[in-house]
Amino acid sequence: MSRKIKLGKTEIIASSILANELKSARYNKALYKWTSKEIDWKLNEIQSMGGMNLTEESPFLVNCNPKREDVLIGPHDLWVVARKTGNHLLTIIYVDIADIEEEKRLSQLVEKAYFERNGKSYSENLEKILPLDKICKKPF
Repeated sequence: MSRKIKLGKTEIIASSILANELKSARYNKALYKWTSKEIDWKLNEIQSMGGMNLTEESPFLVNCNPKREDVLIGPHDLWVVARKTGNHLLTIIYVDIADIEEEKRLSQLVEKAYFERNGKSYSENLEKILPLDKICKKPF
């Protein structure tokens, strides 16, 4: 199901997907082997930042390139916690990134946008780094 959401002042087409339907990025494998104690710690950290907001205000970036289809770009920490605490329905923005190095760079920027807010919301930070020319145009 596609719908329009706002990131700051930018209107974007977003979709929804269950957390367990996304694929992990191999370059972030360490995140997915967290112990339950580490997940509890990360959940507490996320809740101290305003809670686990899985709505349109905190969309996930997911690759739609045929070579990397449904691979999560970020934020990974939030996704791991969402998966471990229930199969939540996530708001996602699909982007077409063929080059894995470009995907890694974008992943790092998304993590920084989520955890280093500097007085701004995640969506405001995401709006600044989102490659608008890479947003998938096809319907989902």
